Formats: sequence, structure tokens, C-alpha cells
Amino acid sequence: MTRPFTLQQRLRTVILVPAVAGALALGGLAIVQFGDGSPLIGILAAAAAAVLVTLGFLGASRTTQDVQAALEDTIARGRAIETGVAPSPSPAANMEDLRPLNAVLEDIHEQHRVVRAQSEAIAAGALDSPILDTPTPGPFGPAIRGSIDGLRSTTDQLRDAEAVKASIMDHVSDAIVVVDANDEIVASNAVAKVALDLFGGSMDDAIPGWKDLTIGEHDFSRTLTDGSLTLTQVSTSRMMTSSGAVTMLCWRDVSGERAVQAQVAHVARTDIVTGLPNRQGVLAAHDRLHDLSRSASVIHIDLADFSQINQRHGFKEGDRVLQTISKRLTEVIRTSDTVARVSGDEFILLLESQGDNVDGLARRILDRIAEPIELENGATISLAAHAGWSTGEVDGEYELLRRANYALAEAKDDPDSVSSYSAEVAQRDENRREWEQQLRRAIANDEFVLYAQPIVDIFERRVLGVEVFLRWQHPSGRLISPGDFIAIAEESELIVDIDRWVIAKTIEQAAASDPSIVFSLNVSTRFMASPLMTKFVTTTLATHGVPAGRIQIDVTETNVAADVRGVIESIRSLNEVGIKVALDDFGTGYSSLAHLLKLAVSTIKIDRRMVSMVNEPEGRGVVAAILAFAKKRKLTVVAEGVESEEEVAALADLGCRFQQGYYHGHPADLVEMLDSLDSIPFQTLDEGADDDEDDADGAAAATAAAAASGPASASVAEQPGTPATASA
Repeated sequence: MTRPFTLQQRLRTVILVPAVAGALALGGLAIVQFGDGSPLIGILAAAAAAVLVTLGFLGASRTTQDVQAALEDTIARGRAIETGVAPSPSPAANMEDLRPLNAVLEDIHEQHRVVRAQSEAIAAGALDSPILDTPTPGPFGPAIRGSIDGLRSTTDQLRDAEAVKASIMDHVSDAIVVVDANDEIVASNAVAKVALDLFGGSMDDAIPGWKDLTIGEHDFSRTLTDGSLTLTQVSTSRMMTSSGAVTMLCWRDVSGERAVQAQVAHVARTDIVTGLPNRQGVLAAHDRLHDLSRSASVIHIDLADFSQINQRHGFKEGDRVLQTISKRLTEVIRTSDTVARVSGDEFILLLESQGDNVDGLARRILDRIAEPIELENGATISLAAHAGWSTGEVDGEYELLRRANYALAEAKDDPDSVSSYSAEVAQRDENRREWEQQLRRAIANDEFVLYAQPIVDIFERRVLGVEVFLRWQHPSGRLISPGDFIAIAEESELIVDIDRWVIAKTIEQAAASDPSIVFSLNVSTRFMASPLMTKFVTTTLATHGVPAGRIQIDVTETNVAADVRGVIESIRSLNEVGIKVALDDFGTGYSSLAHLLKLAVSTIKIDRRMVSMVNEPEGRGVVAAILAFAKKRKLTVVAEGVESEEEVAALADLGCRFQQGYYHGHPADLVEMLDSLDSIPFQTLDEGADDDEDDADGAAAATAAAAASGPASASVAEQPGTPATASA
């Protein structure tokens, strides 16, 4: 036997039925929209369903509560009449409160019908149906109306977005076509329509073989009726829709674009002066041979003294010479081979297949280069050259190119001017590479040590400073001088790391020593010409609290000749921060005076070879001239490599008071040297050494300059006065 519904249950049921129906309809809409790829509408529909159900429950609960209160009040009044006892105070019943319930009960059927119709319309996506514009009675009307209006607003936004997307599609430069599973066009943009019209609307003519294209990008070329060749790029992709899978094809003419790309690539790989491939061009040719697993031969050529042509005849004539050499090289090789200009005066020949007489070809090439070249100004010049070559399998590490370059370095020291990467050369190369690895470990493990030699004032019998030398304390126990490893350090670019180490250690020792001692050191050409050098020195000085005047950097004429502009700029920046600069090994270069006039140095250091001739008439005259020149320009002069009492006396007689050499002290460990400066002996001079007033005045000026800046120069030479070839 079923239990009859109470009035409250009946009211709750009739109110919840339309709410649940509407929620189910909106939920169905959400599922459909998520499946069709419209997640925004789906989310809004799901949210509206949740809101509708919530409002239904709240409305049903409120209505039944009102009815229950009215019934209880009526029953209480009836009992009061029967018993004559007034009911407990309670809010007066207002029948007007029941009017909303009556309205709901009267219109519930109509509302249910409207909600169902609206739900079906929403589920079908028919948001423009007139039914959605009809008034919605009952307490749920505003909520339903808000949901409908929100969905309609969202739909309008989507329609606007679709319109914008369609406009964009019609204005892109690519042709876009969408085809269904039956290969029928279901959508296309304006560009595609124009492109298809050119081929009578046929996709097969517009994109030959389009049905067989895989997903991704494809290129195909065709010859048009006017004979021109075009290149078309086609991109294909697939997607799922409610109607099934579709394929989208996008295509465009890339003929002009590829032509520009090819031109850019050609320029990037071509030497602008000669028209030959440049370094990138020869690497590309090498890569092609590697991809084909070929053997090859490489000849690396360096023109000797080519820079003098630019200096004497100008860059225009220099370019004409390079063009002539390029033509001659091209004439002696096959069309399948490659000639490249890889630097200012270097060429590389990459010869396909392993030749049997590469050495003979290299010699013929040098002979061809040496043939006279007539310049536009009427002058005739002849160029010498060096060549290094290697042969073998082409690998992915450019080993053939590296070996030919190493053989070229060997050829520069060979009177024959031609060198191959023979077994003997390969062994030297292997040794060099081993040294390089050991140098890297030495830098990482702090295996270097600093030695020093005193620089003295023989008139005042005091030590002005020290010149710092580098040594390598090898793990084997040997103390290796720079002459054995600096060249390798420069070739491998480890030299800058060594420069930094020497500068940092020298300044660290300066901070812990007598503040009157000046430290002299030199650096490599690479670091000396770098704009970062001055910043590194000044930063290190500031870190240790050492005044700039206690450090002096020596430059050699080799430094200057290698990079005049860079060295001059570094000297200027050093002077600006108070770091003095000395010109080392003065008198050994072909342009010492020219460099001295060009460089803002404060000290010149007379080379040992000049000092050794000071007791000879000619040598004495040269030293005297240097001292006179220095006095006029207010420069300090230091004589290097002083080894005998006679040299000390002769220099003193000329007024050269600042000296350095074995006579005054051999190089020793820097720390030990600094601890023993007070024990250095000084030559007892004849009474007449100070008699020359001019010399005395010059010495006084030099002393003042030395006190301010101090002689400095970190040489790496094993013997004082021997030209240094590396950084400190």
C-alpha cells in the first residue's frame, strides 16, 4: 500500500520538475558542445544547469515552508476557538503570502512546457528561437532569463569571432582549403578560390598528387606556360569534426623567398673581394665531402709580407693582387675542387679524392703565385708564399683542415716553404697538443710560480722595484721557463688565462710587500690589445688595495706591431687610471723611434744587445743618444741585461742610473727576492760618475719619474734582456 503524498511533498515535486528538466536539457547542451569543439558554450551550459537546479531547490524549500507556516497558523486558530484559549503570539498570517504559491500552482503546467521548449531549443543550439523571447513566469523566470541572455551573448561573441576569423583567413597570403573524407572541398579562403580558378577549380591541377601527401610540409616545382619555374610549398594537416575527419591544405609560392635565402647564403659564404668561397664556404664544401664519405687533400697557403703591399701601394692595389692570386689558384685546380680565401692573406684548396702528388701541386701553386704582378700604378711586385698540406679521409671534426694549418706553421720555419703533415710533423703536433692539455691542467691546478729580478738605482744605491718572470713548476719536478710553453699557450688561446693569473698574483704580492717597491710585468699581445685588460688590472688593484702607480706594464715592439691600434688604446686607458707603461727591448725593432713617438709610455728599457756594446764607440754613441732623447721627452731609462762591472761603470758615466741584470741580481723566487732586497750589493762608483751636471740633472729627473711610476715589465725571458715572446 503506497503512502499518499503530503501537500508539501506535492508542492516540492511540481516546483522541482521544471527545474530538473531545464538542468537536464542544459547538461545535454554542455555534452554536445564539448563534443563539437565549443568548450566555452559547454561550460556556460553546465554552469546554467547547476544554477537552475540550485534555484529550484531553494524555491521549493521556501514555498513549502510558507505553506507549512500558514497551515500551522490555521490549525492553531481552530484549536483556540474550540478551547477558548488564545494561541501563543506568532506573526499574523497574511494570505497575500500565499499568492505566489497560487500563481505557481496555476501556471506550473504552462511554465513546465515553456522550460522544456527552451531546453530543447538550447540543446539544439537554436538560441534565436522566438520562444526564448517569451515572458517566463514564476520565481524562476529571472534566473532562466539570465541564463538564456548569457548564452545568447556568448553565441553573439562566437559569431563575431567566427566573422573575424573568416576575415583573417581571406586576407592571409596562403591558400587554404578544407576537404572532407570524400575529397570534396567544404571550406576555402579567398586566396584559395583565386588559385583554384587559375586551374579551372581543380585541386588535382593546382596541387598535383595532393591526395597522396602525408601530414607535414612538402615542396614541388612546376613550369608555367610562360616557361618560368615556380616552387610551391604545401602544408597538410588533419582534424576531427562532428561530421568526421577533414584535411586542411595550405600552399604558397616560395620561389622569391627561396631565391632571397639562396642569395643571403651565397653572400654569407663568399669573400667579397675575390668572389671565392670564404671560411664558411670551405667548411660547407668539406661537409658535403664528409656526407659522401670521400677522401680529400687540403693545401693551406699563406702569402708572405702581403701587408706591405697595402702599406706601400694602398688597399685598392692590394685587392687587385688578391684577385690576381685567386684567378691563378682557380686555374690550377679542377672544377670539382674548391678554392677559398679564409683570411686576409690565406687561401685553402680543398681537392676531392686523395691525390698522389699533392706536394708537387703545392709547389706549382707557389711558383704560380710568385710570378710578377703588374699594378695599375706601374709597379711590379712578386709574392712569396708558404704551403702546408694534408690528405686522408674527410671526417666530421675538420681534422684535415687542422692538419694542413699545422703543416703551414711548420712550412713557415722551413726554407723549402712547403710542408706536409708527415709522421714527424704529426708527432710534433701530438706533443704540442699534449703540452696544451698539460697547460690547461697547470692553470686549473695553480702550478705556475713567479720569479723576479731587482731594478736598482746605482746612484742612490737602492732598489726601485722588481721585474716579474713566469715559471712553470711542472708536476715532474722540472721548473720550465716560458720559452718552452708560451708559443703553445698563444696558439691555444690559453695565454689570456695565464696573463690574468700573473697579474693577479703580482698584485697580491705587491699588497704584502714594501709600498715603495714597484712591480714590472708584461702581458701577451692578445691581452694587451684587449679593452678588458685595463678593467681587469684596475679591479684587481682595488681588490687588494694597491695604488695604480705600483704596477707598470711593459710592451714590446712585437706587441705594438701585432695590433698597433689596440695597444695604443690600452696604453691610453692605462695612463688614465695611473698605471705606467714602459717600452721594453728598445732598440731591437726596425721602427723603435717611430713607436716611441706614437706611444704614450713613461719608461724605455734599453735592450741587452745595445747595453753589451756600451764600451764600444758606436754602442756608446747610440746609448748616449737614447739617454739624450729620453731626457728631452722626460722619460725614465732602464738598462737591461747589465752583466759586468765595466758595463755598470760605462752606463753610469753616461748618466744611466737605473739598471737591471745579472750583475745586480739573478732571477729568484719572487717572495724570496722581496725578503732579501736589503742585501743586494751595489757597485762602488768612481768619484767622477756624478760630476757631469747634465747627466746628474737627467738622473734626478729619472729618479723622480721612477719614484712616481717605477720601472716595470714582466718579461718571460729566461735571461734578462732576451726578447720575451709570451705573456707574464
